Amino acid sequence: MTAQIDEKSLKKARDDSVSANIKVLENFYSFVISFALTQATMKFIDTCISSGSNVDIYGELALYISILILIVPFYQGMNRFLYDTHVVRPIKKPNDPTSPILLDIYAFLLMSILIFSLGRFLDDPRVFFFIWSSLLFVDIIWSITVWKIQGGRKNPIWAWNNLTFLIVSWAIWIAFYHFSIKFPYSDYVFVILNVARTLNDYKQNWSFYFPPEFRGAAPDETTKVAEIIYLAGPYSNDAPENPDVAASSEKRLARFNAITEAARHYVEKGNIVYSPLTMTHPIDLRMTNRLSSDFWVSFDEAFMEHCSRIIVLDLPGWDKSNGISREIEFFRNKGIEAEHISPQFLQIDQSQEQYRAAFS
Repeated sequence: MTAQIDEKSLKKARDDSVSANIKVLENFYSFVISFALTQATMKFIDTCISSGSNVDIYGELALYISILILIVPFYQGMNRFLYDTHVVRPIKKPNDPTSPILLDIYAFLLMSILIFSLGRFLDDPRVFFFIWSSLLFVDIIWSITVWKIQGGRKNPIWAWNNLTFLIVSWAIWIAFYHFSIKFPYSDYVFVILNVARTLNDYKQNWSFYFPPEFRGAAPDETTKVAEIIYLAGPYSNDAPENPDVAASSEKRLARFNAITEAARHYVEKGNIVYSPLTMTHPIDLRMTNRLSSDFWVSFDEAFMEHCSRIIVLDLPGWDKSNGISREIEFFRNKGIEAEHISPQFLQIDQSQEQYRAAFS
């Protein structure tokens, strides 16, 4: 008798295995962070007791506060990334690539070691600065690597934030060193930049750190708001060849066919989709009076306000479409990054008559 494989049980076992690995990493990271804080606290207290210099005490206080400010987003970001990437993402987007969990484990291990080292050098601001720089550098390299592995779709704005403040910090440090600029707290200027980096990080990634379910009680199945996808694609201009010229009626029809096929793909998978081209192209064919672009902007935004995701169908010319750029920016201001899908993934290509003009 052949044993029957229970696919649901097998999937659950795999999911449980991933969750267990994530839990172990979170516990280890929590331990290292706690150890680093304990070490930094003890070192600062020893300085307060033994040192008679206000510069030493206030300097170490600045670095101690810097560690506290630095640890919170790193620790919170690590937990959110692991949960979002290895638990939620495989369920919501099973066809999308994810970063290898082993890569994430070693990256977070290295970053936790560097955070631990910060607590050891409260009395040496230059070494502290070098370790802080190394921490940001490792985070940047890891973030960009993950971004590339996952298809380069979701812009790693936290990496660009770290890179910006890292460059500015080193520019100031080199200027101070080159021109021999020295005052009582000159070695601690980068602490201000660390605070600014953290504040800007939270500002840019607020929806990542604090998704809706983290801002109150999680809604149950009967009360939660449905997720609505806004499906975007190029339509009115003749991009990529002539982005400043209106597209032909043939090209607009082919784009309509392509975007409607993409909408069908998502709807059949059980998603709620608003496809503006699917809705407005038939209206456009019947209109006798042309309305201003301002009207269509407000028309689209009335729907976008209620959507929680934006997916762009990457037909030729999408990146030269002013409308798509405006739509992406609208969602970005809501803390939502655009997702992209290739027409070829949906078997939409120029070999099929109904789509051919969309690729010209």
